[in-house]
Amino acid sequence: MRTTFFLAAILFFYQISQGQSLRSDERIDKPVHFRLAYMGTLSYPGVKAGVEYPILTKHYLNLVDSLFVLTKTKQRSLTLNLGWYHHKTFHSNYILTVGYLWRRTNKGGWFADIEPQLGISRTFIDGTVYSVDPNNVVNKIQLAGDWFLASQLSFSVGKELLLAKNEVPIKIYLRPTLILLTPYNNFIYVRPSVEIGAIYDFKGLWKVRSTDTKIFK
Repeated sequence: MRTTFFLAAILFFYQISQGQSLRSDERIDKPVHFRLAYMGTLSYPGVKAGVEYPILTKHYLNLVDSLFVLTKTKQRSLTLNLGWYHHKTFHSNYILTVGYLWRRTNKGGWFADIEPQLGISRTFIDGTVYSVDPNNVVNKIQLAGDWFLASQLSFSVGKELLLAKNEVPIKIYLRPTLILLTPYNNFIYVRPSVEIGAIYDFKGLWKVRSTDTKIFK
């Protein structure tokens, strides 16, 4: 048994020394991340909440002075998001989307990600709306607004912060986002916004089965 382990270790380090990459894959329980952000602009405030379901995580480790050092981590996640903003004298907008997130984190804790999203939007006009029927009777319309197909494209940069030793890090981020609603007057309504928020997992409150991969170089 010891001889087998010794030979496997020699083969492992030989392949690393020759510039070959080795990898190990396993299925483990990983926490679902919760996120909360201010969404909108200074003139049109809003809020956005969501969850990230990790489906694949890759850890890249390089051999440095006989030790493997983590250099970067790549993660893919499915997301579920609910956002709201209020544009005074125009409308309030509620947006529910699902997304696919690609995130890369370096060894210093800085990260960047991209996330396309697709979902539905419901607007409520900020004001009183009336309609006139064929008999010229004026009626007040309750909860006037429209449904739209909503899509978003977000890019973000952020940093992991450790609140205390051995604690799960909290992530803070800045995320420019482009919101598209269609059909809007037979066209597409485009709205830029910015998110400033944080991501946390509450120490395993909710976990999902995910693939965790280590790549040794």
